[in-house]
Amino acid sequence: MLPANLLSVGFTWLWITVGVLTIPIRALSADPAPAASSVVPGVTLVERTCQSCHIAPELDALDRQTWVKETLRFMAPWLGLSRLNYDSQPDGPILRDARIHPDEPVFSREEWQAVVGYFASNAPIQLPPPPPGPLPREGIPGFATERFVATASLPFVTLLRIEPDRQRLLIGDGQDRSLRALDRQGKTLWHLPVPSGPVSIATTSSRDAFLLTLIGRVFPSDEPAGQIWRVVEQAGQVSPTLLLKGLRRPVHASYVDLDGDGNQDVVVSAFGNRLGNLSWFRGKPDGSFQERVLEEYPGTLRTLPIDWNRDGRLDLLVLRAQAREGISVLLNDGDSTFQPRHLVNFPPTFGAVSLDLADVDGDGSEDFLVVNGDSGDYASPHKPYHGLRIYSRQGEDRLVLRTFLPVHGAYGTRARDFDGDGDLDLAVIAFFPDFNEHPSGSFRFYRNLGGLKFEAFALPRIAAEAGRWLVMDAGDLDGDGDDDIVLGSFFRGPPTVPIPASVSAGWESNRLAVMLLRNTRR
Repeated sequence: MLPANLLSVGFTWLWITVGVLTIPIRALSADPAPAASSVVPGVTLVERTCQSCHIAPELDALDRQTWVKETLRFMAPWLGLSRLNYDSQPDGPILRDARIHPDEPVFSREEWQAVVGYFASNAPIQLPPPPPGPLPREGIPGFATERFVATASLPFVTLLRIEPDRQRLLIGDGQDRSLRALDRQGKTLWHLPVPSGPVSIATTSSRDAFLLTLIGRVFPSDEPAGQIWRVVEQAGQVSPTLLLKGLRRPVHASYVDLDGDGNQDVVVSAFGNRLGNLSWFRGKPDGSFQERVLEEYPGTLRTLPIDWNRDGRLDLLVLRAQAREGISVLLNDGDSTFQPRHLVNFPPTFGAVSLDLADVDGDGSEDFLVVNGDSGDYASPHKPYHGLRIYSRQGEDRLVLRTFLPVHGAYGTRARDFDGDGDLDLAVIAFFPDFNEHPSGSFRFYRNLGGLKFEAFALPRIAAEAGRWLVMDAGDLDGDGDDDIVLGSFFRGPPTVPIPASVSAGWESNRLAVMLLRNTRR
């Protein structure tokens, strides 16, 4: 089993592009349908139809205007109510051949009006505020902020990985299309050109080798352009070997011997966009791999190898976004088959981003840290249910929510004993914070007080606004015995939340790629 703290969250770009919608078949209208005994009520149509792809949406998940003006339009191609212009997209032929959208409308005009009327009449006018949480104080105690890496071009950081044993930082860049190793002073040790943005690193049994996941297309696409490389480092030189290619926008890979045959396998989370899968590439004695698709769904974010049922075989803990959002475990039967068990199902508006394991409450058992905050599909208000959730396991297949820390647009977390008091504190970044009212919400530090109680801290505004933080890692970068934090900025991103012009202009002018939060405890 690979420990959770060795698996980088990496790059989990989640939003879906709808493309150009043409040939509107059913007009979107906020006017309720005329009363007619033959028309099925909107609530019944929603429950009957929507649950074929995801759990039934709750009315209060979004405000009324977003439901009618954005969400229902976004869903129109999936209901056969509008057509995608496949010719306008590079992956159009793939989508056309996949036939994932209905050829005929799912609803009649009257039924569609009933659906729209249901949301227009019953959804809240505005969303409530987040539930009470610890109010953040400005300044992170025990940390000093530093501009660690600036770029000549715009920052497009897609991966950060601290290697404490070597006191260095690995940086993946989606624009420069490279992986670089920097020493503790920020000096480049080596530079590896790659075909696309690096998004995930998996350790191997060799200290001098790792697996590198390359996403293929950074922005949403179903083109099979992703790759997995094995990178060997010797005498300060890196030598890559292509292991897997033709992957549909992979965002994570686990390197593990799943079937116990002595050959290392690769489990690839191919997030895709409208298409995607979770695949097990079985390692062969000759070094080749044989693919077996475990799940044929888009949106898989990562897997954590774990012996879930304690039978001596490694199972797979899986986090998935997109429509079928949730956490599941694939139980290894020992005969090359896996049985899925769903642990937690999330609504389709949830915006799952990351899953980590860490013993935050100090009871000797690992907790499940789930971050949700993706808001890249279309313009929508800040959601009160975005943030960090901590679950504990009870029984065989039950996760119980222990606490929730609300963070608008949350995108990743790291659990470490940052203050050296013996328990795990939490660092959280946000890619879709409230840039207008609470720009310091792009980073939160939660000091553990015990009993799942926390003190909250925020970066000073000037530091919080210095970048748009997509990725993060934590570890002892400078070798002084305490854990530092690095934040990676990705300049481009969907403008689905309001971003003041002064803030985006600052990202462009300061060219800050990596900010270091240096732990000053020692």
